[in-house]
Amino acid sequence: MTEKPEAKESPLSLEEQLTLIRRKLRGIALGQNPPALSDADFSGQLTPVAKIINFVAESLNEINFFLRQLAIGDFNTEPPSRENYMAGYLKEIQAQFKHFIWQARQVAEGDYSQKIDFMGELSSSFNIMTMRLQERERQLKEEIAKKEAVAAELSRSTALLNSVLDGIKDWVIVTSLDCRDVLYINEEIKKHLEGCRPGGVKDCMFYKLILDMADSFASLQEASRTEALCEKSGNWYLIDTNMIKWNDGNDVLVHILSDITEDKRKSSHLESIAYVDAGTGIYNRRYGLELLDSLLKERRAAGFCLCYFDLDGLKIVNDNYGHAEGDEYIRSFVNILKSSFRKEDVLFRLGGDEFGAVMRNCSIEAARRALGSFDRKTYEYNENSGKAYPVSASYGVIYASSGDEITVERLLAMADEEMYRDKIRRKKARQA
Repeated sequence: MTEKPEAKESPLSLEEQLTLIRRKLRGIALGQNPPALSDADFSGQLTPVAKIINFVAESLNEINFFLRQLAIGDFNTEPPSRENYMAGYLKEIQAQFKHFIWQARQVAEGDYSQKIDFMGELSSSFNIMTMRLQERERQLKEEIAKKEAVAAELSRSTALLNSVLDGIKDWVIVTSLDCRDVLYINEEIKKHLEGCRPGGVKDCMFYKLILDMADSFASLQEASRTEALCEKSGNWYLIDTNMIKWNDGNDVLVHILSDITEDKRKSSHLESIAYVDAGTGIYNRRYGLELLDSLLKERRAAGFCLCYFDLDGLKIVNDNYGHAEGDEYIRSFVNILKSSFRKEDVLFRLGGDEFGAVMRNCSIEAARRALGSFDRKTYEYNENSGKAYPVSASYGVIYASSGDEITVERLLAMADEEMYRDKIRRKKARQA
């Protein structure tokens, strides 16, 4: 018959063992995380009790760490182990908040159909907010439509008056229907032509512009407005043409010419401003979204890669060193981007600390090589910059084929997801 092993005797008395257990429980209650109880210090029925206490303490430590991460907004943190049954509801809360964050991002992109029903009063407030946003969007669209209708009617009502007023300060030429005969020029043209007679105007650049467009006037049924470039002077002109009855009863064409060269220059400048981010000099969100939309619609074009960047620590730099230094941080990051990508790649700022890069005719492998170059140049910059903070960014890259049945919003969301995976990997690497 096999003998039972002798029960292990503790070097401590029963009272001393109970004291250790009391201290451990008090430390757990006070959140002090005292050392684990050693099996060697216990005997008899207190040995399994010590093991249970150690297990509970370890589970609570996991829960406390998990709660701290949730409290600071890190909803992608790893949840407690599967053996930690006490954390079950916390894991469910984490999943609900991650879904809520995704829904909030969809609302920010303009999808007001999002609804939640799993977060009590927060669900009610969120749903009321999305309904009001949706209603406000509808009202704005109605207001815009009404204003556009009023503007169109006003435009039609003032078209004739504007034509007359413009004719006073601009150049007016009256020609036959085939534009070959000049019947009248106004005083403004005479000033520029030193008092020439109507027949002499045929040698001036204004008339030549009109003559070049004679074919388009042949079937004129209503007012025509055309922009034309004078190759000789390099100036742009707006030509308003109307058919009227002349004093002899015949139909003639009245051409009103306005020099719009300066307007063209200003328009080009404003268009540039509309598509360029003032802080960095690269394209802005509007341009980036329009480019992605056009690429997705070009069914015959080759595929492209979208790189999505999230600049790390911008708020910390702004808070600790001022917004001027924060702007310098952004510019340094953009300069590294420019040196890492090809000249034909398009860089744009999505907003705040988020940036994008579109690489046309590019494989995912080539895009990753560019990102590798970005990492190396970022490292070199940080080694030599002398700054108290490093330039750092998380990124994600995806490949898209032109003509894919996918929206720009979904494309950005996919790239954003890849970027967050990279951010988590970097965070874990720093913690390790």
